[in-house]
Amino acid sequence: MSVTPFVPHKTPMSATRALDDAERLINFLVNSEPLDTIEAAQNKARAVATRAKSILAATRAYLRNLEENGGNGAIMQSLRRDIRVLQDTIEPLKTELRDARTNYRVVADLVNELEKALARENAVLLTKREAALASVRRYRRLARGKRPSIRKTARPPPTCPVCLNAPRSVVLFPCRHAALYEGCLSAMTENTPAGLKCPLCRVAVFKTEKVFF
Repeated sequence: MSVTPFVPHKTPMSATRALDDAERLINFLVNSEPLDTIEAAQNKARAVATRAKSILAATRAYLRNLEENGGNGAIMQSLRRDIRVLQDTIEPLKTELRDARTNYRVVADLVNELEKALARENAVLLTKREAALASVRRYRRLARGKRPSIRKTARPPPTCPVCLNAPRSVVLFPCRHAALYEGCLSAMTENTPAGLKCPLCRVAVFKTEKVFF
């Protein structure tokens, strides 16, 4: 931020010009917009401080010139008061700059804490993810190891009680026993004119039905 159209003073300044320039500087401070950042406050502080120092230096040179040449004492006292007013205008700006720095530190600390909390949360989630993946891999290994034993321990389909070899494939009614192999059923039907009976419960059979295991 710059204090335009002010320019640095290079020669002693008259009392009237010093007062006019000081009034312009004060109006600039009063009418300035609120500052949102530390950088803006610092720029404003530097610009105003530089301008105020320039006014003070030029006015002091003017006062010395008056003193050396026997100037009016009342004018000199008035100018000294004006210098004190200029010095007082710098104090609110210093306060504004300190407040901006404090607010910046508060916000910076808050952001730092949030970043630390996020890092901790990410670490926890990563740990949980690794644990879950390890569990999945462990269960997969266990499952691969169980498959052969499951096949070994699985019960074979029941065999026909007649031939003791082929699997049972026919259900007899009304007892509903899966008691015969299809080929044995045909042989027994041909060789049993009195009627077929269930080889398990000896109940007379009136119906058969093929099943698939």
